[in-house]
Amino acid sequence: MLKILLNIDCSINSFQAQDRDGKAWCQFLNPTKYLISVFCSDTPDPRIAKQENINIIYLSQNRKVNAFKKFYNFHFMGNDLIINGKNDIGLIQSLWWHNRNKFNKLKIFFGIKKPIVIQYLGGFHQIGINRSQIGYLLKNSDKVLAISDQVSKNLKKELNIEAPIIHPSHDINMFTPLQHNNYNRQKSIICVGSMVFLKNPFLFANIAKQLPDHYFTWIGERYLYDFMLEKKERDNINNLYIPGSISNRDMPSELRKHDIFLFTSMMDGFGNVIVEAMACGLPCIVFDIGGPQEIVLNNKTGFVVSDEYEMLEKLEILTNDNDLLRIFSVASRKRALDYDGRKNIHIFEGFIDKTLAG
Repeated sequence: MLKILLNIDCSINSFQAQDRDGKAWCQFLNPTKYLISVFCSDTPDPRIAKQENINIIYLSQNRKVNAFKKFYNFHFMGNDLIINGKNDIGLIQSLWWHNRNKFNKLKIFFGIKKPIVIQYLGGFHQIGINRSQIGYLLKNSDKVLAISDQVSKNLKKELNIEAPIIHPSHDINMFTPLQHNNYNRQKSIICVGSMVFLKNPFLFANIAKQLPDHYFTWIGERYLYDFMLEKKERDNINNLYIPGSISNRDMPSELRKHDIFLFTSMMDGFGNVIVEAMACGLPCIVFDIGGPQEIVLNNKTGFVVSDEYEMLEKLEILTNDNDLLRIFSVASRKRALDYDGRKNIHIFEGFIDKTLAG
């Protein structure tokens, strides 16, 4: 069996995009062909824990112990392949020690070889923000893959790196629509994401204020959370709910409670939560940037808009037209199936096998 180390956290509540991508790959990669190792900082996701081809490396509360565990597994566990989705250079710096003379005897003793490193990149905008660090990370990886067409184009433009496009796999069966035939006059609109400037939560709040007859919910936290609470109180946005973060396992039921997914992010390499919302039958309204515009089919599963005024206009159309909302809902679920790991994992497996074959 081929040995793959996925540099992710497979904990049941891990919510980072790369962790969710990795857990889906664990589920769908051929269990008779790949032996996969993953890290875990808490209770493992039960979908992963029950698989015989998954080796779970439990981390501790001690950061130094965790650093040693990762270093040891990067170097000495005989991995054929390491797949990394985090935008830091720790793994590459660690593997760089393979080329140091002081490790020659250890390499002979353990009989190890330098594993092939694949870096998959989701946040294309981060190249401009931290060009030198991410440039070092990508140029010292053996292979780079992009999770959207826009990411691939930016890698070529910014760093002259050719990166094939492999969309993340999703467990679509976790996200299913709520079966109903009638919509209430008052619609429920949701967004999920970290409360950071790039995600544009203040725009979401402003739209909620302009449509007081409908309910708006933002799931997520980070450094703008307290500012959002202040804005809600100061501007009397009584139809806006900001419950904070929820666990990954509760996300499907939360999405199903709503009618429309309004994604105000101005920068996103892909948008896992868009696929998840569409799988729950929610039409999506997104900006014409990055991955989101590739996922949402304009005027079929929702709307792709160019500015905040058009976003408000399209949202008003959907909230007032139940027939259109129903048509978009059915089409959204159908579109989400294109990203089901049961359907597309062969593309990722083909990339892995080609990479290992050299």
